[in-house]
Amino acid sequence: MRVSRCYSSILDLSLRLLREPDVNDVQAIVDTFTRHADVWASMDALSTIGETLFATHSRLKCSQQDSRMILEVLSRPEYAKHLSPETKQQIETDSIALSQPIIQEILDLKDSFSLDEASALAHRLWEQFKHNSGVGQVIWDNVIQGVRQVDALSPDHSLRMEYVRLYGHFLQTFSQLLPLNNTLDSGVHHWFRHENGREEFSEYDANTWTTISLFILEMVLQGCLTTSTVLGNVAYVAWKKAADLEAPSEQAETFLRAANLLTERLLLHDVPSQQAVISSDPIPPLDLIQVQRYQTQRQKIYTGPGVKSVFKAMRNLVWLELNANLSQDVRDESIRIRMALCQHHQFRTTAFRHLQDLKQLFVRSLSSEKDVRLADALRLIVHVDDGL
Repeated sequence: MRVSRCYSSILDLSLRLLREPDVNDVQAIVDTFTRHADVWASMDALSTIGETLFATHSRLKCSQQDSRMILEVLSRPEYAKHLSPETKQQIETDSIALSQPIIQEILDLKDSFSLDEASALAHRLWEQFKHNSGVGQVIWDNVIQGVRQVDALSPDHSLRMEYVRLYGHFLQTFSQLLPLNNTLDSGVHHWFRHENGREEFSEYDANTWTTISLFILEMVLQGCLTTSTVLGNVAYVAWKKAADLEAPSEQAETFLRAANLLTERLLLHDVPSQQAVISSDPIPPLDLIQVQRYQTQRQKIYTGPGVKSVFKAMRNLVWLELNANLSQDVRDESIRIRMALCQHHQFRTTAFRHLQDLKQLFVRSLSSEKDVRLADALRLIVHVDDGL
């Protein structure tokens, strides 16, 4: 009994120390948990220990302190089985991220400028990390860092496009190695959810967004990303931020313009850019094959479970039009996007199939300017003059 009380006191003290913001000897506490693992298991304390260790790891990571000893413990089966799938995914991702050579090798692709080297690197990294389910997130994160540096490499647009194709070739090769139950697209989706990707994307400047947009559109064409992942984690997020904007922000407007461009290309363009009025437009789709690829991806959104997300997001697209903290120019651009989308045949066909869902989302008490604008937006879709 005395021994039992002693271990209870040790456990309580160790947990309390870990919760202190300035805890010093984390290694000693981790050693205590490791040495007496059987005792903690018999006390049914592994779940509590795991949660506390993960919270400590998150805190240390934010302050850029080493926490690999914690990740090692949490990766063990006796602790892993008590963690949520999201936490386990994050632990795997953070463990891979501690391997710095993976970052440098991807960034150094710009020096080789070789498609063969890009393919070889993709295969080497796959062999090295194929047993880690979070590898797709880490690969994407590092590729994005590589693409971000493209603007600094050359002012020439055609040369920057070559760099984008180089990183795209690497990512496409790696994507083809991933199993169907752990695609790159799902990894990117988790990256946005767990790696602060949304915040990172919202902070890019206009020049960076020019390159990133081209890269994203290329990755959709190659089948590495789905349109639903791009819209759900970029466009819809940008519309929400713009609708909720409480003060003028050039950064928010840059993000919104990029989101509108991606929306237009992925959901509206049915004519190749090279056949458009501005024939020098270098942004995909550039030919009929690319148009068809985007249309196929678009159809998956409109016939899949993500269709309601489109309708929900459009409410924010309507509301941002009323936000005086945005410039009139970007608001007019958003209005043009919304009106074109509402009149597009694929969207309208889908809207009529889900008309009751649309009404529930759009029609409210009509007691405010927002509600009236929503009702007008719905009328534009269904082409009715009065009554809903």
